[in-house]
Amino acid sequence: MSKLIHRLGISAPANRHPLFNTFFVLQNMNAEAIHSSSLRMEPYDLGDTTVAKFDLTLYMHEDGNRIYGNFEYSTSLFKKQMIDKLVADYTHILSVVAQHVSIKINEIQLQQAEAQPIVDMDAIELNF
Repeated sequence: MSKLIHRLGISAPANRHPLFNTFFVLQNMNAEAIHSSSLRMEPYDLGDTTVAKFDLTLYMHEDGNRIYGNFEYSTSLFKKQMIDKLVADYTHILSVVAQHVSIKINEIQLQQAEAQPIVDMDAIELNF
């Protein structure tokens, strides 16, 4: 990975990954203890974390016939309202795809958000 980053000439602050800052994690294996004659492995609960490791991570896991998810995000980049909107859009997309399995993503109409004030993009300063 470091060779790739060097060859691409990418630089980033030490607290950010230079290639990617968004993750999707699907845990679809049962978290059961494994025992053998010489080895014992048990799931380790990481609990709730308070520091996002990446800008945005969506963790999904299966439990029976249900799928659960949670977002971990950088509060310096995202407000809770934005994550709530992302959750609404994502669940809407999943619902439409479940009902119409052959639909193309670009055919899915997202729900309209409340009218937002127009923002002058040239006036926004991003600090990374």
